[in-house]
Amino acid sequence: MRFGELIPLVGALLNFTLSLFVLFQNPRAVVSRVYFVLGMGLATWNFGTFWMFRVHTAADALFWARFLQFGVILIPFTLFHVSFLVAQIRIPPKVLWVAYIGHALLFLSNFTGFFIAGVRNVGYAWYSIAGTGFWIFVGVFSLMWVSVAVLLWHRRTLPPRGKRRITPLIVAQAAIALFGCNDALPILGIYYYPYSDAQIYPFGSMAAIFYGVIVGYSVLQYQLLDVHVTLNRSTAKAVRVLFIFFTGLCSLLVFWLINREEFTFYSFFAGLATLMIGAVCASLLFPRLFGETSELVERHILGDTFEYQDQVRKFVETITWYSDLTALFNDLHELLTRVIHLDSYSLILRNETNLLYELTRAHPAQAPRSLPELRPQSAVFRYFESSTAEFLPLNEEDAYSSGRILREQARAELGSLPARFCFPLSSEGEIFGLLLVGNKTTEQFTSNDVNLLVSLVNNLSLIVNQIRLRTQVQQAMELDLLGKMSRGMAHDLNNLLTPVWTLLQLSTENGTNEPLDDELLPVALRNVATMRA
Repeated sequence: MRFGELIPLVGALLNFTLSLFVLFQNPRAVVSRVYFVLGMGLATWNFGTFWMFRVHTAADALFWARFLQFGVILIPFTLFHVSFLVAQIRIPPKVLWVAYIGHALLFLSNFTGFFIAGVRNVGYAWYSIAGTGFWIFVGVFSLMWVSVAVLLWHRRTLPPRGKRRITPLIVAQAAIALFGCNDALPILGIYYYPYSDAQIYPFGSMAAIFYGVIVGYSVLQYQLLDVHVTLNRSTAKAVRVLFIFFTGLCSLLVFWLINREEFTFYSFFAGLATLMIGAVCASLLFPRLFGETSELVERHILGDTFEYQDQVRKFVETITWYSDLTALFNDLHELLTRVIHLDSYSLILRNETNLLYELTRAHPAQAPRSLPELRPQSAVFRYFESSTAEFLPLNEEDAYSSGRILREQARAELGSLPARFCFPLSSEGEIFGLLLVGNKTTEQFTSNDVNLLVSLVNNLSLIVNQIRLRTQVQQAMELDLLGKMSRGMAHDLNNLLTPVWTLLQLSTENGTNEPLDDELLPVALRNVATMRA
């Protein structure tokens, strides 16, 4: 087996495995099912390309050429559909039906010479020869670039944390669109890059590996494609090793393409084995061998956020980036429900206008409402002010604090809101809100969980208070500007009313039927018209 054949084979195995993983994690989600079709299309394309390197006869090459084109037909529109689902843009059902029926017709044409007219051997592999149907299909390729544009547009509307999530996917889709077009050139009869003697090589399979690695990384780290996975430390290390392995494999294949003569079967796989041994040692010994600094670097490079505790810490690190409460509360909701897996929570904030406490956000969802039972002198606030406690356990069986009368009164005040713990949101010793959290759906609370929530609430208090203060300053500036505008308008209106007022006074004092002042009347009429306008 030549080394070049490994590229599409690895891409086929990777995308096949990843598409099954995404489907089985959440088979009811539309995005999971569409991505499964996309992943199978990528795997079919890569596997067919692998055999185009291997076969020796034109008949066998034609069979595998048509086989891989089944995958190629699926890729552009499913990539387009996945992008719209990730961006939460609805495609009309009629458009979907027409598009998939059109793809079904292309599938049928692939059995004939209409789509693929034949095959040609270019030396290192066989290539398809485009038929009329393939030339028609070239227009569909533009959908891959449209999918990249859709994600870029969607990225502009996201908060900082959301932008970081979707950036790797944009890069991966741009790569697969670029190198997919590269692989289509020989099929259209273009065998050399423009203005050079360099022969076109099918780098699209390598882009498919890159795409699979990026999507797998994003699925595990950011819950992309609505897949929510919680892995333990051992599994996280295994995934980290695989990530390094695939990255190193792609690097070795690139070096092999640059200088094939210097690589032998032994040297290639010896280098790959050495990389694996180094990856295992690095994964196991990173924190102990290199200390905290390189552990931080490792997290940034490899995304050590497989455990939900790491995801909470990363959210706390980025919380200061927010400038809008709606975006902050949306991401907080996702963190509490999908990462920590809370069955319920309630976010209570004080209204700065009437100084009443209101239920701002809740899960399960509730309409915002005021809570008249909570006042500045309520027991729950006096409990936190007197004890300086960082949280209040609301269940009798919790043993985090000793029993006190004030604590029992605070529990009674919060009895209408089901919760396990209550955390205060405060600024400079003044409590302006509460976060009540329920139980975890996956496992029991631990002391580490409580400490994480304390850190989260402390940072949440800081940024919420800053955003609200900034909003108050902006409102004060707007009111001041409105006052200046009002004074200017009053002055201008007074100037316009003066001739009208004078005219009416003169007409009243005259008391006769004599005609009014010929000079004052046009001015008064003109000013009245101006005021009406």
